[in-house]
Amino acid sequence: MYSDFHGQENGREYFTVEVIGNHVDFSTEIADQNFRRHVHTNHLFDGDLRLEGSTVLENAYPIYSEGSHERAAQAIIALKPAGIGSLGRQGGFNSQPTARVSTVDAEAALKR
Repeated sequence: MYSDFHGQENGREYFTVEVIGNHVDFSTEIADQNFRRHVHTNHLFDGDLRLEGSTVLENAYPIYSEGSHERAAQAIIALKPAGIGSLGRQGGFNSQPTARVSTVDAEAALKR
């Protein structure tokens, strides 16, 4: 789970932050610096803010192609007899970005 608070452990509090990679040249260091600057400027955190780790994902969100809605619906139906429920934006295959820029990016990638 990204961009959420995860509570306390051994007297410390933990949270995660999701960053759009191409806005920071896919650099953990730049993302960290930008986040620190943002929280400092807006007085959001006090104390010792530490980066404990990071993961860079190349394909974090799917861009669905033609017919994918029907294939996803069939997959969800096929899982039900096994006792598996596929829920939520990602589990329900409903995480298609609505911004026009996502569509433009996907169309450009498909033309390559």
